[in-house]
Amino acid sequence: MKMTFQKIEQRKKQLSQSAFCTWLQQVGPEQDALGFAPSMSYFVLGFRDILALAKRESPASELDLAINHHCEEDREHWKWFLTDIQKLGYLNTTPEKFLFRIWSDEEQMPRKMIYHITHLIQSEGDSRLILTMIECLEAAFAVFIENLKPQLVKRDFYEKLSYFGQKHDLGEQSHAMGSWIEDESSSSASRQPESAVTRLISSDSPPELERKASQIVDSIFDHFEMLFTHWHQVALGGLRPDTVEQNRR
Repeated sequence: MKMTFQKIEQRKKQLSQSAFCTWLQQVGPEQDALGFAPSMSYFVLGFRDILALAKRESPASELDLAINHHCEEDREHWKWFLTDIQKLGYLNTTPEKFLFRIWSDEEQMPRKMIYHITHLIQSEGDSRLILTMIECLEAAFAVFIENLKPQLVKRDFYEKLSYFGQKHDLGEQSHAMGSWIEDESSSSASRQPESAVTRLISSDSPPELERKASQIVDSIFDHFEMLFTHWHQVALGGLRPDTVEQNRR
């Protein structure tokens, strides 16, 4: 899977050059650097279901155990997200308005993202390909946090927020696998799952598997580029909760 994980790194760098990431780097102190956060709601809440689908029901290998360990570590992070957007005042609205926004026509892109990844996971039984999907999600989230973090630090939000801030950031860094490619800091007690992943990454794979994995990488990152474009439009004021509610009526 060497070529597959090299491609993930290439697409990760490409995603970091998106207009959304550039905006995150340059947004001024007079602007709301997290104004797009409510638009992440469906994606974050749906991500919990993605982890449940990715989990191996009857783990038959170290790789299956690695996948399950990772899914277990991340499955409660959606609660941090809800806490954060409440702290930031984005839930100071009626439940009706909030739900109108999530399921509005204008907010189709986050839903399409979840549907797409759900389809990929349900279409594949090979744990090596499931691992590829999870690593793509990890890599894309790392791009998001890396570009958002300086803004949170400037605004004194980094230590106060959980999903967007320090708690989630440190949690990702201290995963038993972490970014599975780079993390060497886990204890020996938790390193068994990582060893299976490390061996997979460094091994040669059948050409057909590499081809399929490469298609999955491109498919997921293509959707993340569209999702980042959507969040950028929201950040620039192209979508407001009151407008969404009005359009739905």
